[in-house]
Amino acid sequence: MEKIINQEGLSVQVGQDVIIKAISVAILKTAGVSRLPDKKSIKLDKLKEENVYTAEVHIVVNYGVNIPAVAWDVQRTVKNDASDMLGITLKAIDIHVDGIDFPEGETTDEQN
Repeated sequence: MEKIINQEGLSVQVGQDVIIKAISVAILKTAGVSRLPDKKSIKLDKLKEENVYTAEVHIVVNYGVNIPAVAWDVQRTVKNDASDMLGITLKAIDIHVDGIDFPEGETTDEQN
């Protein structure tokens, strides 16, 4: 369990799974993100400072999106939601794009 202290000095025990679930919800609501590749798509590390973490995130994006822009949007959304919902600080959020989902019926040149 992770101890999170809010601005009023109150503390709450939150499991790391809860933090990861909140991060996954933030990721999936970001435009351009298709899905998370698997259940281990988010790695969370607690730093020595109180309520400060780093995150490593793996995503699959939709075909045709601006990948760097989607990655920036994911970072911003995750950072803001983690702070607003849980009162934690994400010092670094590393984004890895593991794939691109194509619309049904479309193929890549390699598949032809």
